[in-house]
Amino acid sequence: MSATQSNAKPAKVKVTIRPATEADAATVAEFEQQLSITTEGNRLDQAAVERGVRVPLERPNLARIFVACVYRRAGENNDSFVSAPDDEDDSSDDKNGAKKVEEIIGFMTAGVQWSEWEGGFVHYVFSTFIAEPYRGRGVFGQLFRFVKKYVLADRLSVGMRLYVERENDRAQETYKRLGMEIEDFVMFKWMKPSDELPSNVGTSASDDASANQQTQEVPGAPLPPKSPIVARPSKVQGNPWTIRPAKAGDIPTLVEMQKTYAADSARKTLAEDALRRGIAMAWAEPGLARIYVAEL
Repeated sequence: MSATQSNAKPAKVKVTIRPATEADAATVAEFEQQLSITTEGNRLDQAAVERGVRVPLERPNLARIFVACVYRRAGENNDSFVSAPDDEDDSSDDKNGAKKVEEIIGFMTAGVQWSEWEGGFVHYVFSTFIAEPYRGRGVFGQLFRFVKKYVLADRLSVGMRLYVERENDRAQETYKRLGMEIEDFVMFKWMKPSDELPSNVGTSASDDASANQQTQEVPGAPLPPKSPIVARPSKVQGNPWTIRPAKAGDIPTLVEMQKTYAADSARKTLAEDALRRGIAMAWAEPGLARIYVAEL
């Protein structure tokens, strides 16, 4: 989702982009609420939003929040910014001795998903919001290129994805100008009943961390160790089957199955080396993803 469009075309503005800190949590949470109002027409559950912001700040291997900032002279409220990105002088004063005040004007949250087909991480832009006075002024592009630098610098990262409302034509044009392409996927979702959501059962980020303490701190979103999935009979009578974690010996079979699936469902021919690497790493590093196989 995004809220980056405006009919006006004011002057471009340069911003400083940095990782969000705990001190930014309230601002980002309010931006998330404004994003929901802009795109969905309603406010979100406040506890869920606060948790949604807090957990990535505590566990950046799940997702990272980046904020876009401008700096003003104390007491001023106009476009006379006193510093630009990458100022060599990072003190709180400008060259004339006036105090500089930081203002967060937008954010972008990006997480990662391990892709077996590409054999690397795909970075997902989960949400982004630009404050009303700064929309259409190049701020989203700067945030996008900032995250893109992370992708280019990481040898295990392969690209970026995001989703957008079908009717949001202006946002789609922005993404195309930044070099993104429309994919052929349709997104589906399943969500827990509201009374089972973390914000309604008192689960904290520290509880999550304890539950996952055996999970390696890798860029991918970790799953709980020792998944509770156990062997069980199929619902089809007379065809017992079990689900188990994949073993090293399953990798050749999994490669062939993925190649067949890609050819049949997506009409794609996958690069076998990348596919083999993607499956092997997901098997070797359960913090990236978990592979389960069904067998008779």
